Amino acid sequence: MLELIQVMLEDEELKKLVGSHIYPTHTDYLGDCVLYSFHTTLSDKITEQCRLQITIIAGTISKTAQIEERIKYLILTFGDNPLTNDILQVELNGGGTLYDNDRMKQHRILYFDILKRGVYQ
Repeated sequence: MLELIQVMLEDEELKKLVGSHIYPTHTDYLGDCVLYSFHTTLSDKITEQCRLQITIIAGTISKTAQIEERIKYLILTFGDNPLTNDILQVELNGGGTLYDNDRMKQHRILYFDILKRGVYQ
């Protein structure tokens, strides 16, 4: 799964939007950033299904939308074309928005379902 996060970390367009501020689960950083967490939902010897949660934190809704569009461009797959050798399919499957009064930031939450090769192939 970290292979997918690496795709985001290496993208110059995303760096222009959030710099290198892409963190697992949480951060004390108060600026615009992206948080991620993931867990396995199903696994067998052939494939593994994972759920990736991305939380985009930015000062405006339009900025969260820009970041969301870039992330979707980077990681969503098209048809039968895999993202990488191991990541076979990535689909967006829900999300939402909220406003954090303490930080005075918009939050955009995205849920991606990922199908990847199993560990025992």
